[in-house]
Amino acid sequence: MRIAIPVAGETVASPLGDAEGFRFYEDDHGRIVRQFLVPMEERGAKAAIDLLERYGIDALLCGTIDDTERTAVGMAGIMLFPGYSGKAD
Repeated sequence: MRIAIPVAGETVASPLGDAEGFRFYEDDHGRIVRQFLVPMEERGAKAAIDLLERYGIDALLCGTIDDTERTAVGMAGIMLFPGYSGKAD
């Protein structure tokens, strides 16, 4: 499973369009086997969703997310887990 967390510095970014990048994690049966940071090439929610789709992300852990972003994440087939705050790791 591939998991993403939007970040601004070391903290979880809200909303998605304000993310400086995403921390990506690859999970193998409950173990993180790989993690890396991908900076955003452009700002905005659409650019964020495009980046998640490009990397084949299965799940997004994020802070607050508005209805437009929530719909876009769902349409991309990404599981959404909102409500996180604080340090991304």
